[in-house]
Amino acid sequence: MNLREFCAIEGYGTAVLTTYQFDPLFFERVVLKDLLASGVRRIVVLADGRQSDGPLEAARGQLVELGRRYRLFQVRQAGAFHAKLCVKLAAEGAAVACGSTNLTYPGWLGLRSLDADVGNREASGAWRVAGGTPQAADLSRTLRRILDRLPAPSRAEVEQGAVADWLATPADEPGGRLLVSGSGDPLASQLAARWRGRRFTRMWMATGSTDEGGAMLAWAASEFGVASAVVETDPASAAFRPELLERLPVEVSFRARPPRPRPHLKVAVFEGDGGLAAVYGSANCSAAAWLLGPERGGNTEAVVVLDSVERDALAGLVDLGFDGLSGPRGVGFGSLPEREGEPAGTPPRLVLASLTRSTQTLQIAFDRPLAPGSSVRLIVGAATIAATPWRDGRWLSRLESPADESRTGFVTAVVEGPEPSRSVCWLEDAESLEALERRALDLGSVASLGGGGEDPGRTLKNISKVAQWLLGDWTRDDDRMAGGTGTAEPTEPVTADAAPVTPEQIFRSVEEFRNRGSPLLAQLSGGGISLAGIMRLVFGDGRAAHDRATDALSDELRDDGGAETEGDGDDAPMREGNGTDSASGENSADDRARLVGQVSRFVEGLADEAFEERCTARQLQQAVAFPLACYLLAAKGGWILSEQDHLGWREIVRRVCELTLTERGSARRASGTLVESVLRRYADQHRGAEFDAVIGDGTLWVLMLAVATRASATGDPFERDLLLSDVLDCGVLRSRRSADQLAALCAVAQVQDRSGEWLAEASGARARTTELLAALSPLGGRLPSQQPGRCREGDWLWNPSVGFARITSIAETGTASVHIRSKASTRPNVRLGFYVNLRLSGIGSSATKRPGPTALAPATARRPQRLSDGGQP
Repeated sequence: MNLREFCAIEGYGTAVLTTYQFDPLFFERVVLKDLLASGVRRIVVLADGRQSDGPLEAARGQLVELGRRYRLFQVRQAGAFHAKLCVKLAAEGAAVACGSTNLTYPGWLGLRSLDADVGNREASGAWRVAGGTPQAADLSRTLRRILDRLPAPSRAEVEQGAVADWLATPADEPGGRLLVSGSGDPLASQLAARWRGRRFTRMWMATGSTDEGGAMLAWAASEFGVASAVVETDPASAAFRPELLERLPVEVSFRARPPRPRPHLKVAVFEGDGGLAAVYGSANCSAAAWLLGPERGGNTEAVVVLDSVERDALAGLVDLGFDGLSGPRGVGFGSLPEREGEPAGTPPRLVLASLTRSTQTLQIAFDRPLAPGSSVRLIVGAATIAATPWRDGRWLSRLESPADESRTGFVTAVVEGPEPSRSVCWLEDAESLEALERRALDLGSVASLGGGGEDPGRTLKNISKVAQWLLGDWTRDDDRMAGGTGTAEPTEPVTADAAPVTPEQIFRSVEEFRNRGSPLLAQLSGGGISLAGIMRLVFGDGRAAHDRATDALSDELRDDGGAETEGDGDDAPMREGNGTDSASGENSADDRARLVGQVSRFVEGLADEAFEERCTARQLQQAVAFPLACYLLAAKGGWILSEQDHLGWREIVRRVCELTLTERGSARRASGTLVESVLRRYADQHRGAEFDAVIGDGTLWVLMLAVATRASATGDPFERDLLLSDVLDCGVLRSRRSADQLAALCAVAQVQDRSGEWLAEASGARARTTELLAALSPLGGRLPSQQPGRCREGDWLWNPSVGFARITSIAETGTASVHIRSKASTRPNVRLGFYVNLRLSGIGSSATKRPGPTALAPATARRPQRLSDGGQP
């Protein structure tokens, strides 16, 4: 299977990868990006120590992500650490890939065609594992055996999070397909126990390298009765000695393969009265791979057993015919035997160097405790510092952040004393790794608000996780990790000094768009952006790759894999519907109230001035979009059913838009909108263009218009008009788009249950608001005033200095609590004579009582004076 598709599978927060050869530059530039894009946030690589030393040294000065986005642990043992696994873990299940593929360019990307002269011929397969099954016990046993090969300090670092959860799974259930060689339990003894009583007459084996005497073939003859064997390999990579093969109790023939493309796959096929059986994975045809455990100098290997397999499923992997074969004397073998691993008696080696930048604490560990009386000096760049013993065999030192923080640093440990040594390890950034792990998200569960059949409890849990992530401490690296908005690049260049686009230009462009179309239509959607599409615009598009990758799981050497390959519900598409049902019936009132409460608490996090002072541009965009997208999906997926639900979501959307678009001020901050405040901070750091590129792409602008025009429960039409006017005139949210591009976005971003053109409604709302302000303006000079009649709760007010406000309650003293939109706050004890009451004056009757569709009432307006073209700060 294509391992890049495996990496794209979503829904797993942890990945553990094992490899013999390791190309760190390829890993960072290809594999790591695929894993991060799928939502994996804890990435651990285990590699053979000897094989990875050279590439790491060669890549020094070029590595960027090692120790920041992933952790690497080297395994050093007498035999080779040769297993090739990719395990993606979550609390509820796992996805496992096993095969012959190293973490290198020719291995991972594989062979593009049989005629290619680059890339390897590899064999890998993948399957899902559900918790509480024999396959889960199998995976637990596998992880234990793999981690047993690490020194204690490294093993303790890996055994965290989801790995620890899986290690706690009972590991004594039989029936697993995955075999890993462990101490005292080599692959041969495990396969013999599994196939006890089975007999085979012949076998075929594709291998990348061999030993000298064909010990694995001799074992197959002794254990299973194999009488003839065909070995398929590149003779130059094989170490067989013909005179030794002729002594075997099995007739051995060879099928020579050319060196390009390199035959690197390892597949053994056995034929007997019961049909075909097969084993594939990392094990070559050698004693070290099959007959010796790691404690005796054997390799650590991982293979998958297929107790029964159809001949057609092996097409293209192993030639099961007998044409073109040669005997041992007719082949010129040209390789040396497999190299041994780490020699015994090596001095202590540095295996961990972790820097906590905030406290300037450097923690180091060796693969075993140092002898009493040892001292340690650390060399980091041009600095030499001493380390002092701490606890659990670890040492501490104090280190200022390296001068070059754009690359992975390296530490040299010089040990003096009874066992002097000198070793090198990369420098881990503990805080970057921790921050990345906190951002493990399941956006698929958030999307299930729209009716994907997800369990409500899981949905609420994942919404809480997303909320914590969006309000957390982000860095510029986190912005890069977030992956952008998923929108298409502008098809027309927009220069920095271009005049601001006005709403009138957008309205005209919509008419032109209907007549001539736009390339953006084809780029964004074929026939309209659905609600799921709006989520993709906001959070990035990963689900298409997810669907393709999940399909690949069904092709494990064309073996259906049994029950564990059945879908677990992650691939269910968002169900189209009227928002009144869910997969298991109506969502309960308690769950709906919990959802409103969670999103409401998130919105108050937006109001925190600390968030305003630290958030990045991407974080601001996604944090504002999150509750709006939640509303659209909740309205679709059966989460808004009662009047109480409507009221809760009405307040959420109103509050989000107020916090984003209204001008606030305090003792700690200057007046202005939240967007303007963050823009000022970016401008002070000479990063204004970076801010505009993110916030000004039109995505958030379109999403706000979609929310404002969503038909929903009873709302206030006038408040809706004010909201639409605010959004239309917020030029910062669309500064990087031309009028034509915005028209294209608006024309295809149709909310699914809308008919007609909602942008036309926005145009009408702006015209009504402008007309109302023109009628009110002359009255401003006659305030304070007395107006005939009695004020009521809910009446709209106007004042030239603060704009529109609304009465929330009236006191017996005649004063009132008034919510002032331009301040995003409610003020008590307001004297109503300083406002024009639109109802009592009669001026606002047509605006505040006009008929038409109602919407959620997210009220946000800036001061009327700012309702001008462009709306640039």
